[in-house]
Amino acid sequence: MTPSSSGNRWRSRAWAWFAVITGVIVLPFVISWPFGGLAEAKHEPPRLSLGQTVTGHRFQFTLRRAYFTTKNPEYAQGPPSRYLVLVLDVKNVSKQPTDLLQAFIDLQVKVDGKELGAFNANRYRALRPDDIGTLLNPGLPEQARFSWEVPGEVGDPKKLTMAIMDEVYEPSWSLRGYSSGTSLWYKDKVMGTFETVLEHA
Repeated sequence: MTPSSSGNRWRSRAWAWFAVITGVIVLPFVISWPFGGLAEAKHEPPRLSLGQTVTGHRFQFTLRRAYFTTKNPEYAQGPPSRYLVLVLDVKNVSKQPTDLLQAFIDLQVKVDGKELGAFNANRYRALRPDDIGTLLNPGLPEQARFSWEVPGEVGDPKKLTMAIMDEVYEPSWSLRGYSSGTSLWYKDKVMGTFETVLEHA
């Protein structure tokens, strides 16, 4: 056997092993491609029901009741209108005190497919003895009632659809373009959705 033929045989074997190894690596991707094996997994937030709890980085929410009323939910003698009222248990799971209003802003609410702005609220408050304010200290669950005055063009609300946003805390050196010099909470993603037919109370 000549040196050249020996070298050719070595190169042939090397290429054969290279082809085998490449096939082992590539074959699973080729097989999975038609079935979406390489498709990016989409984040599907859980669908929540009354009584279920969802926990994010800042708040934990437990849905208790959702209803529609023509009675003013703040003042018994207040002017009648149409109000969407949502009752939840809210817990501050962060390490910093916060305000109930921040939890309220995390709720993206639609009535019969029409969005109600977060600040279009008749009232937001914690249902506590003596109505002592809206401060939420870490680790202490509170029951809260949020209400929206439903715009006239919506009609009597029948169906509530809600997305609950999560928040993440980022330090002051965040590269998001803010120049406040302080650490801030930022909206992150939807951590749960909720849909129900509204009861009329």
